[in-house]
Amino acid sequence: MPTPPREPPFDDPDDEDDDVDDVDGIELDDEFDDLDDDELAGRLPGDEPYGDDDDSALFRDPDEGLPPDQARSRRAMLGVPDFDEDEDNVPPSPTRAMQDALIDRMNDVLDDEWEWSAASEIAYEALTIDPTYGRAANALLRCYLTKATLRDMQNAQRKLFDPMNERPNERQRQLAHSYRLLTRAPLWNEWPADLPAATPEVTELLKLGQRALRHAYYAGNKIGYRAMRQAFDGAIAHAPDKLAVMWYLARLYADKAFFADSAALLSAMLSAGSISRDVQRLYAEMMWWRDQGRWLPWVH
Repeated sequence: MPTPPREPPFDDPDDEDDDVDDVDGIELDDEFDDLDDDELAGRLPGDEPYGDDDDSALFRDPDEGLPPDQARSRRAMLGVPDFDEDEDNVPPSPTRAMQDALIDRMNDVLDDEWEWSAASEIAYEALTIDPTYGRAANALLRCYLTKATLRDMQNAQRKLFDPMNERPNERQRQLAHSYRLLTRAPLWNEWPADLPAATPEVTELLKLGQRALRHAYYAGNKIGYRAMRQAFDGAIAHAPDKLAVMWYLARLYADKAFFADSAALLSAMLSAGSISRDVQRLYAEMMWWRDQGRWLPWVH
């Protein structure tokens, strides 16, 4: 199965010869000794999104402020029954009609399950229009649950991951590997060889964040994750071109399966007025992988 031609900005953490304890500039070693085994268990930092530390958000109505079609889509994606007959009688918006047409085309392609990759690309097109549409999210999941997809992905994962291996954060590495294989987004055709142009202070913060990311990616520990976030947040805060740094970090997070953090940065870019097609596409991908990646049966 072809993979996007890109090079990571630092040594690939999937290389088992890398020494994750050899990290200069981050005083983490002593703190690692104090961690319980539970804290080192594999995890995704989805509970720490950018700019959201308010526990009261957990008790809000998740449909509050959403248009009816988006509220219905959110519930459909989570499998929540919809009993609002008046809402069901509302004609689909032009956006929904466009997405439904793409999904219908995807279904035609998916009639041949060996065409699951081409079908998934059409599903991503539908998701890019509106990532909250539950039918589009479910359409992409169906592409990834065909027998042909499962066979291809199980063969690909078997080459790198031992089902009996209990290394820390194994699940996140499986998700990262799966995303790298399955994404067909044109934005991955090239990976920037250098860090974004910035001041020496910002450059140093980016390098520090990359070293901390290695700890977070390998061990899934809170200390490495917090050090990574602190460094990257500082780089964004001090960057003359914030959007350039945010775009670089959004891709870096995506490549290492920090899907929630990537989605949060991309959402901020869109809110700031970005109209980049690449930003919209990656945001749709990150929303799906953040919310639906747990259903992929080859990820343990």
